[in-house]
Amino acid sequence: MKKIRKTQVFFIIIIMILVSSCSTTTYSLIVDEKSYPEQTASVLFNNKTIAGWFYVLGWNNTDIEERVYGKARKYSWGYGPNGYSNWDETILIVPDGNNRIIFDMTISYTDSGTKTTEYKSRNIVLEYNFAAGKQYEVRGRVDKSKSILLTTKIFAQLYDITSEAVLLREWNVPRDFL
Repeated sequence: MKKIRKTQVFFIIIIMILVSSCSTTTYSLIVDEKSYPEQTASVLFNNKTIAGWFYVLGWNNTDIEERVYGKARKYSWGYGPNGYSNWDETILIVPDGNNRIIFDMTISYTDSGTKTTEYKSRNIVLEYNFAAGKQYEVRGRVDKSKSILLTTKIFAQLYDITSEAVLLREWNVPRDFL
């Protein structure tokens, strides 16, 4: 009887570890608490392997990093407890109208299915006139040119995802060479 209970407890602990390791952490912030809910838009930075990993730093010339991620979160380009995970997401609730968001992005590119390269860009500026009631998502994209120079360009993209994903804006961002 005791052996069965120990086995059950063991399996419950294993299941709890697996579930907790696969969970998503959502960081959210209402950047202007004076805004009425019907006069706001949401901007999603969803960490996905294909669309990039994001870390939000500022809004309208205000450092919001600590307000979004808390004091305990230390900035890191890597993964794990001090970095970002594949499923973390950050949601900013911004007032409608012109907004300026500063963020960092890491995106990876797999060349012919064998070699994966990470590209990083810091202090990317997104300036946009957000509409009230809309939902937006920021994504990244890598363009590996087939030219003689074999240049790689990184793009940040803004989508309206209120009803379906519609690309609103795409801009080339500089790469950091670390």
